[in-house]
Amino acid sequence: MAQRGRRRARAAAPSIKPRRVENRVLDSLIGLRVSSEHQKAMDWKAKQLGLKTAQDWIREYMKDAIEQAVQEKQAAESQLPLLTA
Repeated sequence: MAQRGRRRARAAAPSIKPRRVENRVLDSLIGLRVSSEHQKAMDWKAKQLGLKTAQDWIREYMKDAIEQAVQEKQAAESQLPLLTA
């Protein structure tokens, strides 16, 4: 039986360059789910501030709170051995 149409081209080898997933990391980290209208508004705001993406804007906006959380976690972990002794 004759084949119809063109076959889909196959990749000879997998891509060496890793795929960029950093833009999805924050979404999975904080579980941020927004409507498309909100996403467009956040992208617009990021562009107004000279940032590339809404995620960059969120990172910049939350930087101090994230650093504080890291310090609190480290302090709590350093106190943990003292409490169990």
